[in-house]
Amino acid sequence: MFEGKYFSRGGFTAAETALATNIYQAFFYRGLARILGTPRRPAWDYDYACVLAYDATPDGAMLRAWDGQRPKIGKGCWEGAGIYVMILRGRK
Repeated sequence: MFEGKYFSRGGFTAAETALATNIYQAFFYRGLARILGTPRRPAWDYDYACVLAYDATPDGAMLRAWDGQRPKIGKGCWEGAGIYVMILRGRK
C-alpha cells in the first residue's frame, strides 16, 4: 500500500502533526483484517505500507520533522509495523 501526501504550508509544528497523521493512517490500513479477493473485488492483503510525502515548504519543515523523529521511530515503523516513510524535496 502506498500513501501519497503533499505538504506545502505550515511550520515545523504543523509538519510534525501532518507526519504523525500520515504515519497513523498507514498504520490503520495495515491493521485492517485481510480479505480474500472475489471476481468482483481484489483482495485486501498488504504486507507493508509506504508513506510517500512531498515537502513543498520553503524551509523543508516536513523533512526536518522526519529527520528529527527518524532516529526515535524510523526503525520501529519499518521493522515493527511494516511502514516505510519517505519524504521528498525538490531542488530550489
